Amino acid sequence: MKTTVQGQMLFVYGTLMRNGSAEDMLAGASFLGKAILKDYAMYDLGRYPGIIAKSGEWVEGELYRIHDDDFASLDRYEGEGDLYRRKLVMVDSSTGPQQAWTYIYLHEPAGKMMREPWIKDDEDIVWYAGYGSNLSKERFLHYIEGTYCKENGRKEDGCKNNRLISENDERAWFPGQMYFGNNSSRWNRKGVAFYDPNTLGRTFMRMYKVTRQQLMEIQDQEGPSSKWYGRIYALGIHTDGTPIYTMTSETRHPFNAPDDAYITLISKALTEENGFTEAEANLYLTMCLHN
Repeated sequence: MKTTVQGQMLFVYGTLMRNGSAEDMLAGASFLGKAILKDYAMYDLGRYPGIIAKSGEWVEGELYRIHDDDFASLDRYEGEGDLYRRKLVMVDSSTGPQQAWTYIYLHEPAGKMMREPWIKDDEDIVWYAGYGSNLSKERFLHYIEGTYCKENGRKEDGCKNNRLISENDERAWFPGQMYFGNNSSRWNRKGVAFYDPNTLGRTFMRMYKVTRQQLMEIQDQEGPSSKWYGRIYALGIHTDGTPIYTMTSETRHPFNAPDDAYITLISKALTEENGFTEAEANLYLTMCLHN
């Protein structure tokens, strides 16, 4: 006998979220976890946010299963047809892509674009995915602990909470290309690694569990300006329900070859810590050096 699943998916990103001012409206719904909506951007409209389509951006929110008859009250609350339009979208969830309804803002947003959840806790756990020198755990820990990096002679500031949430880390490939650009004073004015999610290819990343506050403190140390690592990018939702983030520049840089010490650090991290053979590491880095 075929079982019919009742209700539909709803993606929320503002006042309807848990601890939001309108969370009671979803009191009877089933919370399914966090979710990421890609190619949309969220704007601060004052008492509430709004999202509009914007290529390359993302919105972190929550996924619910609701009853069909809940839409009437939700549409009234959201001003469907006036302030917002209810639309079916695809979101990333812990169980893979899901089709869900959400509310899209109908006007030109006047507020600031946000790259963080509307309702957040600095102690929320996220995955940080590193793809350059942070493929080396020792190198990455300098940003957490505030210790000295022997490869470039620099002591990092560290995080207020200078301990990792978990000693366990994971590896994964993500669509897009690692490339080398800009000129870093830390690495003899040579290029360093950036991530371009919009270029064909695959990028190998090592993921560490950190708090949301630690993620922002890592960004501050990497360089929060638009030409360095000012763009936090959501890669998706892990199967454990935790968002996965990396960071890169706002726009792609012209190619600049990396310093020998920098590329050697990455190569050693690939072979000694991440399971690559020497030939595989050389091939991967050669592909990243030819862009």
